[in-house]
Amino acid sequence: MFSLKGRIGRKEFLIRMVLLIIASLILNFISTWFLGSNDMAPDHGLHYAGSLAALLILIAALGVTWCTICAAAARLRDIGRSAWWAILLFVPVLGFVELVYLALARGSSKN
Repeated sequence: MFSLKGRIGRKEFLIRMVLLIIASLILNFISTWFLGSNDMAPDHGLHYAGSLAALLILIAALGVTWCTICAAAARLRDIGRSAWWAILLFVPVLGFVELVYLALARGSSKN
């Protein structure tokens, strides 16, 4: 999951993507909870922890991003493409199109 090497099939790719989407949603909830507007944030005296929370959320978000890139690179190799195509994930509309393509494309028969 953290390596840029190897290959994964459609099923494993979809499982990883679902787990990464769940992780992203949890991060989004946590960031809204701690860093959201004053009306949304809890008043538990945790305002001083905002910077620490922001740093931890950033580190976790970078981890989710890295895992997404690794999964896409492994899936790209499985369908016979260069892992460099994973860069398209950072292009707003093309990234989504690429993820759909990776989820639907058949893998190559190479071992």
